[in-house]
Amino acid sequence: MSVLTRDCDIAIVGGGLVGSVAALEAARAGFSTVVIEPSLPRHLAGRLGVDIRNVALSPASRGLLEPHVPWQTLNATPYVRMHVWEELGTSAIDFTAKEVGRDCLGWVVENSRLLVALHKALQVSPVQVLCAGLDALQIRDEGVEITVGSPQGSDTLNARLLVAADGNRSTVVKLLGAGARMRPTGQAALASVIRSELPHHNTAYQRFLSGGPVALLPGPEPDLSSLIWSQSPTMAAHHAAMPETEFRSTLTGALQGIVGEVLKCDERAVFPLTQQLADDFNPKDRVLLLGDAARAVHPLAGLGVNLGFEDVAAFAAGLKKGDPFSAGHWRAFARARKARGAMMINILAGLSSVYSAQAPAMNWLRNVGVRAFNESDLLKRLIITEAMGLGEFGRQTR
Repeated sequence: MSVLTRDCDIAIVGGGLVGSVAALEAARAGFSTVVIEPSLPRHLAGRLGVDIRNVALSPASRGLLEPHVPWQTLNATPYVRMHVWEELGTSAIDFTAKEVGRDCLGWVVENSRLLVALHKALQVSPVQVLCAGLDALQIRDEGVEITVGSPQGSDTLNARLLVAADGNRSTVVKLLGAGARMRPTGQAALASVIRSELPHHNTAYQRFLSGGPVALLPGPEPDLSSLIWSQSPTMAAHHAAMPETEFRSTLTGALQGIVGEVLKCDERAVFPLTQQLADDFNPKDRVLLLGDAARAVHPLAGLGVNLGFEDVAAFAAGLKKGDPFSAGHWRAFARARKARGAMMINILAGLSSVYSAQAPAMNWLRNVGVRAFNESDLLKRLIITEAMGLGEFGRQTR
């Protein structure tokens, strides 16, 4: 491939879920847009017929996606209830859609199915997708010079605004030397899909164990659920290496048989869990960070991709106000989104600490608090609406 120079308004590095939607929104607002992504997605289906990586989408995220993706093609599974309980306590919390006057709390969608659908939307949009890796950046007064490489050669792209949506190991962040604050979790996540003896009843289950939470998200079949089990890296590796029969028995016990016996299990994938927050979501006048490139959170509440889509909604709003290429235009965006990210990281870290404490007095206090919370309709409505992306704080930070 010969060396070419291209000019565009907005270049987005990363063609994942967040980057793809950001590109579609930018094109929808009338800006020439290029996505830089090394490889095109494909639908991944495991032994039980679905992707083992799934995302729980909030109503706010669905509202952002629907102009671009036909919802019926996503095979989305609604969940109407979330049941949370713990290993050491006697109290539980139930969140239901009825408590906030809605039909469901959210939808579970296969990660790769959604990504393929978004790339189909990109193909019929004005967005150009460049299958290449990012090699170098040069920040200039009038924009950003971006050098990309592929097996065929290299290209140079000039963009008036660069958006990093390339994950928590962002190449853009590294090339810029931008800082980020890390908060180690000391945990890894084991992900899989299971088939159970009893139906999931469109309920998301989460049980806090002394080593970390184990959660099930309802799948497209009544007895099919997605598993995410947070635990120490050592235990995650141990559980991943177990014979399937032994693992299914162990998991049935960890879940207290909430969906009966675990009858089948797909492949088990293990990945590290980190929480991090960028020092600045707008590290240069011509550069923005979105999604996990800006902040990565523990999957405790399934908020990660929804926070990224909140970033995209705020980005889309910023494109429509004033001159998005002027100095200082994105400072308010950066402050608001960083505040939202810091709040969620602190809440999730605090929640994890509270549930991991094993002192008898702490167990008693926690159970009293959980019981009181579960009986407070007002507090539960506030938490549910914020988690759904429909709360006041979420709106203020978009």
